Amino acid sequence: MVKWFLAFLSPLLIFVLLGLAWIIFSLSPLTVYKVKKLGQEFTYIITETGPWTSLDPLQGDSTQNLPIQRMIYATPLEISQSNQLVSSVLESFSYDLSSKRMTWRVKRHLEFDDGEPLTTEDVAFSVLRMAYKRPEFPVIESIQGLQEWLAQEFPLQSWPSGITVDGQQIEISFDQDVKAPLFRFSLELFSIIPKRCVDLKTSRLLCERPPASGHYRLLKEEPRRFTFEKRGGPKVEGREVPPILIFEYRSPDQIPLEPLLSEPRTVVAGAEFHYSEEALQSLKDSHDIRFMPAARFLALLLNPRVQPFSSRNCRRAFARAFRGAYSRLRFGIEGAAEGSIFTKILPGYLSIEELSKGSNLASGSSEECLEVSPGQEISWAYVKGEAPDLYIESLRVAAQEVGLPLASPQVVENRKELGTLFAEGGTSIMPGSSGFWAHDPAGDLRMLFTPNLHAALSDLGRDVRLQQMVKEVEQRENGFREVNQYLFDEAVFNVYAYVRRFYLAGQGGQIGEPPFALVLPAPWQVFQAQ
Repeated sequence: MVKWFLAFLSPLLIFVLLGLAWIIFSLSPLTVYKVKKLGQEFTYIITETGPWTSLDPLQGDSTQNLPIQRMIYATPLEISQSNQLVSSVLESFSYDLSSKRMTWRVKRHLEFDDGEPLTTEDVAFSVLRMAYKRPEFPVIESIQGLQEWLAQEFPLQSWPSGITVDGQQIEISFDQDVKAPLFRFSLELFSIIPKRCVDLKTSRLLCERPPASGHYRLLKEEPRRFTFEKRGGPKVEGREVPPILIFEYRSPDQIPLEPLLSEPRTVVAGAEFHYSEEALQSLKDSHDIRFMPAARFLALLLNPRVQPFSSRNCRRAFARAFRGAYSRLRFGIEGAAEGSIFTKILPGYLSIEELSKGSNLASGSSEECLEVSPGQEISWAYVKGEAPDLYIESLRVAAQEVGLPLASPQVVENRKELGTLFAEGGTSIMPGSSGFWAHDPAGDLRMLFTPNLHAALSDLGRDVRLQQMVKEVEQRENGFREVNQYLFDEAVFNVYAYVRRFYLAGQGGQIGEPPFALVLPAPWQVFQAQ
Protein backbone atom coordinates (compact mmCIF):
# COMPACT_ATOMS: atom_id res chain seq x y z
CA MET A 1 0.00 0.00 0.00
CA VAL A 2 2.79 2.37 0.97
CA LYS A 3 4.73 1.50 -2.20
CA TRP A 4 1.60 2.09 -4.30
CA PHE A 5 1.05 5.48 -2.59
CA LEU A 6 4.67 6.55 -3.18
CA ALA A 7 4.48 5.41 -6.79
CA PHE A 8 1.34 7.53 -7.22
CA LEU A 9 2.83 10.49 -5.32
CA SER A 10 6.06 10.71 -7.33
CA PRO A 11 4.51 11.71 -10.68
CA LEU A 12 1.98 13.91 -8.85
CA LEU A 13 4.81 15.66 -6.98
CA ILE A 14 6.76 16.15 -10.18
CA PHE A 15 3.66 17.60 -11.85
CA VAL A 16 3.07 20.03 -8.94
CA LEU A 17 6.72 21.09 -8.86
CA LEU A 18 6.75 21.66 -12.60
CA GLY A 19 3.58 23.72 -12.25
CA LEU A 20 5.11 25.84 -9.51
CA ALA A 21 8.27 26.30 -11.57
CA TRP A 22 6.19 27.46 -14.54
CA ILE A 23 4.31 29.98 -12.38
CA ILE A 24 7.55 31.35 -10.92
CA PHE A 25 9.21 31.51 -14.34
CA SER A 26 6.19 33.19 -15.91
CA LEU A 27 6.39 35.95 -13.31
CA SER A 28 10.09 36.62 -13.88
CA PRO A 29 11.07 39.92 -15.60
CA LEU A 30 12.46 38.06 -18.61
CA THR A 31 9.17 36.28 -19.24
CA VAL A 32 7.13 39.42 -18.65
CA TYR A 33 9.26 40.96 -21.40
CA LYS A 34 8.62 37.99 -23.69
CA VAL A 35 4.85 38.15 -23.10
CA LYS A 36 4.70 41.90 -23.62
CA LYS A 37 6.90 41.60 -26.65
CA LEU A 38 4.15 39.90 -28.63
CA GLY A 39 2.36 42.69 -30.48
CA GLN A 40 3.52 45.45 -28.14
CA GLU A 41 7.07 46.24 -29.28
CA PHE A 42 7.72 49.61 -30.88
CA THR A 43 11.04 50.45 -32.53
CA TYR A 44 12.65 53.90 -32.59
CA ILE A 45 15.55 54.07 -35.05
CA ILE A 46 18.01 56.88 -34.29
CA THR A 47 20.16 58.04 -37.21
CA GLU A 48 21.44 61.46 -36.09
CA THR A 49 23.84 60.22 -33.44
CA GLY A 50 25.34 57.13 -31.85
CA PRO A 51 24.48 55.50 -28.47
CA TRP A 52 24.63 57.41 -25.23
CA THR A 53 27.94 58.08 -23.51
CA SER A 54 26.77 59.13 -20.03
CA LEU A 55 23.81 58.69 -17.68
CA ASP A 56 24.90 61.67 -15.61
CA PRO A 57 22.21 64.39 -15.86
CA LEU A 58 24.97 67.01 -16.07
CA GLN A 59 25.77 65.51 -19.51
CA GLY A 60 22.10 65.51 -20.49
CA ASP A 61 22.39 68.32 -23.03
CA SER A 62 24.55 66.27 -25.40
CA THR A 63 22.65 65.04 -28.44
CA GLN A 64 23.66 61.41 -27.88
CA ASN A 65 22.48 61.45 -24.24
CA LEU A 66 19.17 63.26 -24.68
CA PRO A 67 16.97 60.33 -25.80
CA ILE A 68 17.95 57.83 -23.09
CA GLN A 69 17.88 60.37 -20.28
CA ARG A 70 14.41 61.48 -21.33
CA MET A 71 13.30 57.84 -21.24
CA ILE A 72 14.62 56.84 -17.82
CA TYR A 73 14.64 60.09 -15.82
CA ALA A 74 11.86 62.43 -14.77
CA THR A 75 12.50 66.17 -14.77
CA PRO A 76 10.60 68.54 -12.47
CA LEU A 77 8.59 69.78 -15.47
CA GLU A 78 7.89 68.22 -18.87
CA ILE A 79 6.41 69.36 -22.20
CA SER A 80 3.23 67.46 -22.99
CA GLN A 81 1.98 66.13 -26.32
CA SER A 82 -0.23 69.23 -26.50
CA ASN A 83 2.74 71.59 -25.90
CA GLN A 84 1.83 72.38 -22.30
CA LEU A 85 3.96 72.31 -19.16
CA VAL A 86 3.07 69.25 -17.06
CA SER A 87 4.78 67.17 -14.39
CA SER A 88 4.88 63.52 -13.37
CA VAL A 89 6.49 64.33 -9.98
CA LEU A 90 4.78 67.60 -8.97
CA GLU A 91 1.13 67.89 -8.02
CA SER A 92 1.34 71.67 -8.51
CA PHE A 93 3.83 74.29 -9.72
CA SER A 94 3.71 78.06 -10.12
CA TYR A 95 5.81 81.20 -10.51
CA ASP A 96 4.72 84.42 -8.83
CA LEU A 97 5.96 87.45 -10.75
CA SER A 98 5.51 89.94 -7.90
CA SER A 99 7.57 87.96 -5.35
CA LYS A 100 9.84 86.37 -8.01
CA ARG A 101 9.26 83.03 -6.31
CA MET A 102 8.65 79.59 -7.79
CA THR A 103 6.69 77.03 -5.76
CA TRP A 104 6.61 73.30 -6.38
CA ARG A 105 4.58 70.75 -4.43
CA VAL A 106 5.96 67.22 -4.81
CA LYS A 107 3.63 64.22 -5.06
CA ARG A 108 3.66 61.65 -2.27
CA HIS A 109 4.54 57.96 -2.60
CA LEU A 110 6.90 58.34 -5.55
CA GLU A 111 9.58 55.69 -6.07
CA PHE A 112 12.74 55.16 -8.06
CA ASP A 113 13.08 52.01 -10.11
CA ASP A 114 14.97 50.28 -7.28
CA GLY A 115 11.97 50.65 -4.95
CA GLU A 116 13.50 53.41 -2.83
CA PRO A 117 11.42 56.56 -2.17
CA LEU A 118 11.79 59.54 -4.51
CA THR A 119 11.78 62.43 -2.04
CA THR A 120 11.26 66.18 -2.14
CA GLU A 121 14.99 66.60 -1.53
CA ASP A 122 15.77 64.45 -4.56
CA VAL A 123 13.68 66.78 -6.75
CA ALA A 124 15.29 69.93 -5.30
CA PHE A 125 18.75 68.39 -5.61
CA SER A 126 18.35 68.25 -9.41
CA VAL A 127 18.45 72.06 -9.27
CA LEU A 128 21.18 72.24 -6.63
CA ARG A 129 23.68 70.16 -8.58
CA MET A 130 23.27 72.30 -11.71
CA ALA A 131 23.69 75.43 -9.58
CA TYR A 132 26.95 74.04 -8.21
CA LYS A 133 28.36 72.96 -11.57
CA ARG A 134 27.00 75.69 -13.84
CA PRO A 135 26.03 78.78 -11.80
CA GLU A 136 25.88 80.97 -14.93
CA PHE A 137 23.14 78.87 -16.53
CA PRO A 138 19.91 80.80 -17.40
CA VAL A 139 17.47 81.02 -14.43
CA ILE A 140 20.01 79.32 -12.12
CA GLU A 141 22.19 82.45 -12.14
CA SER A 142 19.35 84.46 -10.57
CA ILE A 143 18.70 82.25 -7.50
CA GLN A 144 19.00 84.28 -4.30
CA GLY A 145 22.12 83.72 -2.24
CA LEU A 146 23.85 81.73 -4.98
CA GLN A 147 27.29 83.34 -4.74
CA GLU A 148 27.44 83.15 -0.94
CA TRP A 149 26.45 79.49 -1.11
CA LEU A 150 29.12 78.74 -3.74
CA ALA A 151 31.77 80.31 -1.49
CA GLN A 152 31.35 77.48 1.05
CA GLU A 153 33.85 74.62 1.12
CA PHE A 154 31.23 71.98 0.28
CA PRO A 155 28.13 73.79 -1.07
CA LEU A 156 26.19 70.61 -1.90
CA GLN A 157 25.89 69.83 1.81
CA SER A 158 23.53 72.79 2.28
CA TRP A 159 21.03 74.92 0.36
CA PRO A 160 21.33 78.50 -0.94
CA SER A 161 19.10 80.98 0.88
CA GLY A 162 16.92 81.10 -2.25
CA ILE A 163 15.99 77.39 -2.09
CA THR A 164 13.87 76.07 0.76
CA VAL A 165 12.62 72.49 1.18
CA ASP A 166 9.80 71.91 3.67
CA GLY A 167 7.81 68.69 3.67
CA GLN A 168 6.44 68.24 0.15
CA GLN A 169 7.09 71.85 -0.84
CA ILE A 170 10.04 73.44 -2.64
CA GLU A 171 10.37 77.22 -2.99
CA ILE A 172 12.95 78.86 -5.26
CA SER A 173 13.36 82.63 -4.90
CA PHE A 174 15.12 84.81 -7.47
CA ASP A 175 16.84 88.16 -7.04
CA GLN A 176 15.46 89.41 -10.38
CA ASP A 177 12.63 88.56 -12.72
CA VAL A 178 13.47 85.65 -15.00
CA LYS A 179 11.95 84.75 -18.35
CA ALA A 180 10.24 81.37 -18.81
CA PRO A 181 11.63 80.02 -15.50
CA LEU A 182 9.42 76.94 -15.38
CA PHE A 183 10.36 75.77 -18.88
CA ARG A 184 14.08 75.54 -18.10
CA PHE A 185 13.36 72.84 -15.51
CA SER A 186 11.96 70.56 -18.22
CA LEU A 187 15.46 70.13 -19.67
CA GLU A 188 17.31 66.83 -19.29
CA LEU A 189 20.07 68.67 -17.41
CA PHE A 190 17.66 68.72 -14.44
CA SER A 191 16.93 64.98 -14.52
CA ILE A 192 16.05 63.59 -11.09
CA ILE A 193 18.38 61.00 -9.58
CA PRO A 194 18.71 60.02 -5.90
CA LYS A 195 20.68 62.49 -3.80
CA ARG A 196 22.34 59.42 -2.26
CA CYS A 197 23.91 58.72 -5.69
CA VAL A 198 26.05 61.88 -5.57
CA ASP A 199 29.20 62.68 -3.60
CA LEU A 200 28.26 65.88 -1.76
CA LYS A 201 31.87 67.07 -1.72
CA THR A 202 32.78 66.60 -5.38
CA SER A 203 29.39 66.27 -7.16
CA ARG A 204 30.60 63.05 -8.80
CA LEU A 205 28.21 60.14 -9.23
CA LEU A 206 28.49 57.35 -6.66
CA CYS A 207 26.02 55.10 -8.50
CA GLU A 208 27.30 53.59 -11.73
CA ARG A 209 23.70 53.45 -12.98
CA PRO A 210 21.33 55.74 -11.07
CA PRO A 211 17.89 54.13 -10.75
CA ALA A 212 15.14 55.29 -13.10
CA SER A 213 12.75 58.03 -12.05
CA GLY A 214 11.05 58.52 -15.42
CA HIS A 215 8.36 56.89 -17.51
CA TYR A 216 10.55 53.96 -18.63
CA ARG A 217 13.27 51.71 -17.28
CA LEU A 218 16.14 50.19 -19.23
CA LEU A 219 15.31 46.52 -19.58
CA LYS A 220 17.93 45.09 -21.91
CA GLU A 221 21.19 46.20 -23.57
CA GLU A 222 22.67 44.88 -26.79
CA PRO A 223 25.21 46.46 -29.17
CA ARG A 224 23.54 49.60 -30.60
CA ARG A 225 20.15 48.32 -29.40
CA PHE A 226 18.41 49.13 -26.08
CA THR A 227 15.04 47.90 -24.83
CA PHE A 228 12.90 49.98 -22.45
CA GLU A 229 9.81 48.98 -20.48
CA LYS A 230 7.08 51.38 -19.41
CA ARG A 231 6.88 52.07 -15.66
CA GLY A 232 3.79 52.94 -13.65
CA GLY A 233 0.98 51.98 -16.00
CA PRO A 234 0.40 52.10 -19.76
CA LYS A 235 -0.28 55.84 -20.15
CA VAL A 236 1.49 59.21 -20.05
CA GLU A 237 -0.80 62.21 -19.55
CA GLY A 238 -3.80 59.96 -20.16
CA ARG A 239 -2.47 58.81 -23.54
CA GLU A 240 -1.46 55.25 -24.42
CA VAL A 241 2.28 54.97 -25.09
CA PRO A 242 4.43 52.03 -26.24
CA PRO A 243 4.70 49.40 -23.46
CA ILE A 244 8.03 48.21 -24.89
CA LEU A 245 10.15 50.71 -26.79
CA ILE A 246 13.37 49.65 -28.52
CA PHE A 247 16.12 52.06 -29.56
CA GLU A 248 18.18 51.02 -32.58
CA TYR A 249 21.13 53.14 -33.70
CA ARG A 250 22.00 53.19 -37.40
CA SER A 251 23.72 55.61 -39.73
CA PRO A 252 21.45 56.92 -42.51
CA ASP A 253 23.29 54.96 -45.22
CA GLN A 254 22.79 51.71 -43.24
CA ILE A 255 19.02 51.89 -43.37
CA PRO A 256 17.19 49.74 -45.90
CA LEU A 257 14.03 51.78 -45.40
CA GLU A 258 11.46 49.59 -47.10
CA PRO A 259 11.95 46.42 -44.98
CA LEU A 260 12.12 48.47 -41.79
CA LEU A 261 9.14 50.67 -42.47
CA SER A 262 6.91 47.82 -43.54
CA GLU A 263 6.55 47.24 -39.80
CA PRO A 264 3.84 49.69 -38.62
CA ARG A 265 5.36 50.07 -35.14
CA THR A 266 8.68 51.43 -36.44
CA VAL A 267 9.60 55.13 -36.65
CA VAL A 268 12.90 56.49 -37.98
CA ALA A 269 14.19 59.68 -36.35
CA GLY A 270 16.30 61.55 -38.91
CA ALA A 271 17.73 64.92 -39.87
CA GLU A 272 17.46 66.32 -43.36
CA PHE A 273 21.13 67.31 -43.62
CA HIS A 274 21.98 63.64 -44.15
CA TYR A 275 20.02 63.57 -47.41
CA SER A 276 20.12 65.23 -50.81
CA GLU A 277 17.11 67.24 -51.97
CA GLU A 278 16.17 64.40 -54.34
CA ALA A 279 16.40 61.75 -51.63
CA LEU A 280 14.25 63.83 -49.28
CA GLN A 281 11.60 64.31 -51.94
CA SER A 282 11.55 60.58 -52.55
CA LEU A 283 10.98 59.96 -48.82
CA LYS A 284 8.13 62.48 -48.78
CA ASP A 285 6.48 60.86 -51.77
CA SER A 286 6.53 57.30 -50.46
CA HIS A 287 6.35 57.54 -46.65
CA ASP A 288 4.48 59.16 -43.81
CA ILE A 289 6.80 61.93 -42.61
CA ARG A 290 6.56 64.59 -39.87
CA PHE A 291 8.96 67.52 -39.96
CA MET A 292 9.86 69.58 -36.91
CA PRO A 293 10.25 73.38 -37.29
CA ALA A 294 13.51 74.58 -38.88
CA ALA A 295 14.85 75.72 -35.51
CA ARG A 296 18.14 73.80 -35.74
CA PHE A 297 21.34 75.00 -37.32
CA LEU A 298 24.55 73.34 -38.45
CA ALA A 299 27.86 74.96 -37.50
CA LEU A 300 31.48 74.53 -38.50
CA LEU A 301 33.74 74.99 -35.46
CA LEU A 302 37.26 76.28 -36.22
CA ASN A 303 39.77 75.95 -33.38
CA PRO A 304 41.46 79.30 -32.61
CA ARG A 305 44.25 77.52 -30.71
CA VAL A 306 45.32 75.31 -33.61
CA GLN A 307 47.13 76.33 -36.81
CA PRO A 308 46.12 77.63 -39.27
CA PHE A 309 42.99 78.86 -37.51
CA SER A 310 44.84 80.84 -34.85
CA SER A 311 44.54 83.57 -37.52
CA ARG A 312 41.11 85.20 -37.58
CA ASN A 313 41.54 86.12 -41.24
CA CYS A 314 42.28 82.49 -42.10
CA ARG A 315 39.19 81.37 -40.16
CA ARG A 316 37.06 83.89 -42.08
CA ALA A 317 38.51 82.82 -45.42
CA PHE A 318 37.93 79.13 -44.71
CA ALA A 319 34.39 79.69 -43.39
CA ARG A 320 33.50 81.66 -46.52
CA ALA A 321 34.95 78.95 -48.77
CA PHE A 322 33.11 76.21 -46.86
CA ARG A 323 29.74 78.01 -47.08
CA GLY A 324 30.24 78.55 -50.80
CA ALA A 325 31.08 74.89 -51.38
CA TYR A 326 28.12 73.71 -49.29
CA SER A 327 25.74 76.00 -51.18
CA ARG A 328 26.91 74.77 -54.58
CA LEU A 329 26.94 71.11 -53.60
CA ARG A 330 23.58 71.05 -51.87
CA PHE A 331 21.53 73.60 -53.79
CA GLY A 332 23.46 73.93 -57.06
CA ILE A 333 23.71 77.71 -56.67
CA GLU A 334 25.87 80.32 -54.96
CA GLY A 335 24.75 82.20 -51.86
CA ALA A 336 22.22 79.74 -50.47
CA ALA A 337 24.15 78.96 -47.29
CA GLU A 338 23.35 80.73 -44.01
CA GLY A 339 25.47 82.56 -41.43
CA SER A 340 23.11 83.70 -38.68
CA ILE A 341 22.90 81.85 -35.37
CA PHE A 342 19.26 82.98 -35.18
CA THR A 343 17.13 81.19 -37.76
CA LYS A 344 14.48 82.87 -39.89
CA ILE A 345 11.76 82.18 -37.33
CA LEU A 346 13.64 84.06 -34.58
CA PRO A 347 14.45 87.72 -33.89
CA GLY A 348 17.88 88.88 -34.99
CA TYR A 349 18.11 86.88 -38.22
CA LEU A 350 20.62 88.31 -40.71
CA SER A 351 21.36 87.00 -44.19
CA ILE A 352 24.88 86.27 -45.37
CA GLU A 353 24.75 89.45 -47.44
CA GLU A 354 23.75 91.55 -44.40
CA LEU A 355 26.42 89.95 -42.21
CA SER A 356 29.11 90.52 -44.85
CA LYS A 357 28.12 94.16 -45.30
CA GLY A 358 27.89 94.70 -41.53
CA SER A 359 31.47 93.61 -40.88
CA ASN A 360 34.18 96.19 -40.26
CA LEU A 361 36.86 93.57 -40.87
CA ALA A 362 38.59 92.46 -44.01
CA SER A 363 36.74 89.49 -45.50
CA GLY A 364 39.84 87.29 -45.47
CA SER A 365 41.31 86.25 -48.79
CA SER A 366 42.11 82.69 -49.82
CA GLU A 367 45.83 83.48 -49.40
CA GLU A 368 45.46 84.29 -45.70
CA CYS A 369 45.86 80.67 -44.58
CA LEU A 370 48.89 80.09 -46.78
CA GLU A 371 50.60 83.13 -45.27
CA VAL A 372 50.00 81.87 -41.73
CA SER A 373 50.93 78.21 -42.26
CA PRO A 374 52.41 77.45 -45.70
CA GLY A 375 52.10 73.72 -46.37
CA GLN A 376 50.30 73.13 -43.04
CA GLU A 377 47.81 70.26 -43.16
CA ILE A 378 44.36 71.06 -41.79
CA SER A 379 43.49 68.51 -39.09
CA TRP A 380 39.89 67.39 -38.76
CA ALA A 381 37.84 64.72 -37.04
CA TYR A 382 34.34 63.32 -36.95
CA VAL A 383 32.26 60.67 -35.22
CA LYS A 384 32.11 57.31 -36.98
CA GLY A 385 28.96 57.13 -39.10
CA GLU A 386 27.94 60.74 -38.40
CA ALA A 387 29.67 62.80 -41.11
CA PRO A 388 27.47 63.24 -44.20
CA ASP A 389 29.20 63.11 -47.58
CA LEU A 390 28.05 66.67 -48.25
CA TYR A 391 29.93 67.96 -45.18
CA ILE A 392 33.12 66.05 -46.05
CA GLU A 393 33.10 67.17 -49.68
CA SER A 394 32.50 70.81 -48.61
CA LEU A 395 35.58 70.58 -46.37
CA ARG A 396 37.69 69.24 -49.22
CA VAL A 397 36.62 72.00 -51.59
CA ALA A 398 37.21 74.69 -48.94
CA ALA A 399 40.70 73.36 -48.20
CA GLN A 400 41.56 73.46 -51.91
CA GLU A 401 40.33 77.06 -52.15
CA VAL A 402 42.55 78.27 -49.29
CA GLY A 403 45.49 76.32 -50.69
CA LEU A 404 46.14 73.98 -47.75
CA PRO A 405 45.95 70.17 -47.80
CA LEU A 406 43.31 68.40 -45.73
CA ALA A 407 44.89 65.79 -43.43
CA SER A 408 43.54 62.28 -43.07
CA PRO A 409 40.66 62.54 -40.59
CA GLN A 410 40.62 61.22 -37.05
CA VAL A 411 37.53 59.05 -36.61
CA VAL A 412 36.25 58.81 -33.04
CA GLU A 413 33.54 56.67 -31.47
CA ASN A 414 31.24 59.32 -30.01
CA ARG A 415 30.62 63.05 -29.66
CA LYS A 416 32.03 63.22 -26.17
CA GLU A 417 35.39 62.02 -27.54
CA LEU A 418 35.17 64.52 -30.39
CA GLY A 419 34.39 67.46 -28.10
CA THR A 420 37.28 66.58 -25.80
CA LEU A 421 39.66 66.19 -28.74
CA PHE A 422 38.71 69.63 -30.08
CA ALA A 423 38.89 71.29 -26.63
CA GLU A 424 42.39 69.86 -26.06
CA GLY A 425 43.67 71.12 -29.42
CA GLY A 426 43.77 67.68 -31.05
CA THR A 427 41.90 68.84 -34.15
CA SER A 428 41.30 72.16 -35.88
CA ILE A 429 37.82 71.44 -37.27
CA MET A 430 34.69 69.98 -35.72
CA PRO A 431 31.08 69.78 -36.96
CA GLY A 432 28.38 71.00 -34.59
CA SER A 433 24.65 71.60 -34.39
CA SER A 434 22.15 73.07 -31.98
CA GLY A 435 18.74 74.71 -31.90
CA PHE A 436 16.87 77.49 -30.14
CA TRP A 437 13.40 77.51 -28.60
CA ALA A 438 11.28 80.21 -30.27
CA HIS A 439 9.74 81.33 -26.96
CA ASP A 440 13.06 82.31 -25.37
CA PRO A 441 15.94 82.52 -27.88
CA ALA A 442 17.90 84.81 -25.53
CA GLY A 443 17.80 82.17 -22.81
CA ASP A 444 18.82 79.46 -25.26
CA LEU A 445 21.70 81.64 -26.48
CA ARG A 446 22.98 82.02 -22.90
CA MET A 447 22.49 78.31 -22.36
CA LEU A 448 24.51 77.35 -25.47
CA PHE A 449 27.48 79.46 -24.43
CA THR A 450 27.26 78.78 -20.68
CA PRO A 451 30.82 78.29 -19.41
CA ASN A 452 31.61 74.68 -18.52
CA LEU A 453 28.61 73.24 -20.38
CA HIS A 454 30.10 72.06 -23.69
CA ALA A 455 33.79 71.16 -23.90
CA ALA A 456 34.01 72.08 -27.58
CA LEU A 457 32.76 75.61 -26.85
CA SER A 458 35.22 76.30 -24.02
CA ASP A 459 36.93 79.10 -25.99
CA LEU A 460 33.61 80.88 -26.41
CA GLY A 461 32.83 80.30 -22.73
CA ARG A 462 36.03 82.19 -21.91
CA ASP A 463 35.40 84.99 -24.44
CA VAL A 464 34.69 87.93 -22.09
CA ARG A 465 33.26 90.15 -24.80
CA LEU A 466 30.91 87.46 -26.13
CA GLN A 467 29.76 86.54 -22.62
CA GLN A 468 28.90 90.17 -21.89
CA MET A 469 27.03 90.56 -25.18
CA VAL A 470 25.06 87.36 -24.56
CA LYS A 471 24.18 88.47 -21.03
CA GLU A 472 22.86 91.83 -22.27
CA VAL A 473 21.31 90.61 -25.52
CA GLU A 474 17.75 91.62 -24.56
CA GLN A 475 18.71 94.90 -22.89
CA ARG A 476 20.59 96.31 -25.88
CA GLU A 477 18.56 97.80 -28.74
CA ASN A 478 20.34 95.69 -31.38
CA GLY A 479 21.57 92.98 -29.05
CA PHE A 480 20.62 89.99 -31.20
CA ARG A 481 22.20 91.51 -34.31
CA GLU A 482 25.37 92.41 -32.42
CA VAL A 483 25.85 88.83 -31.22
CA ASN A 484 25.22 87.56 -34.73
CA GLN A 485 27.75 89.94 -36.23
CA TYR A 486 30.40 89.19 -33.62
CA LEU A 487 30.17 85.42 -34.12
CA PHE A 488 30.30 85.86 -37.90
CA ASP A 489 33.33 88.15 -37.69
CA GLU A 490 35.30 85.98 -35.25
CA ALA A 491 34.55 82.85 -37.33
CA VAL A 492 35.07 80.36 -34.50
CA PHE A 493 31.43 79.25 -34.51
CA ASN A 494 30.26 79.31 -38.14
CA VAL A 495 26.60 78.61 -38.82
CA TYR A 496 26.11 77.48 -42.42
CA ALA A 497 22.66 75.82 -42.72
CA TYR A 498 19.25 75.49 -41.06
CA VAL A 499 17.83 71.99 -40.91
CA ARG A 500 14.82 70.14 -39.66
CA ARG A 501 14.53 66.91 -37.76
CA PHE A 502 11.92 64.53 -39.08
CA TYR A 503 10.10 61.35 -38.11
CA LEU A 504 9.44 58.79 -40.78
CA ALA A 505 7.11 55.79 -40.94
CA GLY A 506 5.72 53.55 -43.66
CA GLN A 507 2.31 54.36 -45.10
CA GLY A 508 -0.21 53.45 -42.41
CA GLY A 509 2.45 53.33 -39.70
CA GLN A 510 1.70 54.26 -36.10
CA ILE A 511 3.35 57.68 -36.14
CA GLY A 512 1.91 60.47 -34.01
CA GLU A 513 2.07 64.26 -34.07
CA PRO A 514 5.14 65.23 -32.02
CA PRO A 515 4.89 68.42 -29.94
CA PHE A 516 6.40 71.40 -31.78
CA ALA A 517 7.35 73.24 -28.55
CA LEU A 518 10.39 70.97 -28.23
CA VAL A 519 13.51 70.88 -30.37
CA LEU A 520 13.66 67.13 -29.61
CA PRO A 521 10.39 65.45 -28.51
CA ALA A 522 10.42 62.53 -26.10
CA PRO A 523 10.73 59.23 -28.04
CA TRP A 524 7.31 57.92 -26.95
CA GLN A 525 5.67 61.15 -28.18
CA VAL A 526 6.32 60.33 -31.85
CA PHE A 527 4.23 57.15 -31.73
CA GLN A 528 0.49 56.66 -31.94
CA ALA A 529 0.30 53.61 -29.69
CA GLN A 530 -3.33 52.74 -30.30
